[in-house]
Amino acid sequence: MSTDAPIDVPPTRLDHAIADACYRLAGPKIELVLRGLTWLADEKLMLAGALVAWLGARALSTDRKFGRTADQILCSMAIAAALPHIIKLVFVRERPDRTRVGKAWDSFPSGHAVHVGALVAAATRMAPHRAGLIWSSALAFVGTRVLLLAHYFTDVIAGSFLGLVTDGIVARVLGVAGLNASSDQNPLP
Repeated sequence: MSTDAPIDVPPTRLDHAIADACYRLAGPKIELVLRGLTWLADEKLMLAGALVAWLGARALSTDRKFGRTADQILCSMAIAAALPHIIKLVFVRERPDRTRVGKAWDSFPSGHAVHVGALVAAATRMAPHRAGLIWSSALAFVGTRVLLLAHYFTDVIAGSFLGLVTDGIVARVLGVAGLNASSDQNPLP
């Protein structure tokens, strides 16, 4: 991405304050761990995981509701993978520290956060009794983008929101409701 996108999104004072604090915390050991965690939210890995899960659900289950949920997750992840690329054609923002990670003008929104937002919404619907674990894990993954100075705080908030909305729209269009663990039917044999 270059500065050719028509809308410049300047970072907020809060963005700068958080980035400054992260810059002071940054170091090779911390970055090594964070890079491993952030890689798990990469679009290629998440799409591959969604595809494998979809194939498994379709091959191993005859439960229609479970199959529709698998369809919905795969569809949400595919849209979540494409959406940040489309949005970055319109919005431009320089990364907090472009020397460390990514393309210099590709900060808004965080693609990793879009992917995680879409997945966390679906996962929470499927396992509402695990919502705390799901959301805390999601926060850890998207937080790595801020700590690595790949994105500003508001990039991650906007990306997460886009992922949640994307999943909600896809779920509504496909008519997918939550699966819950107290169901009498086990979708897998």
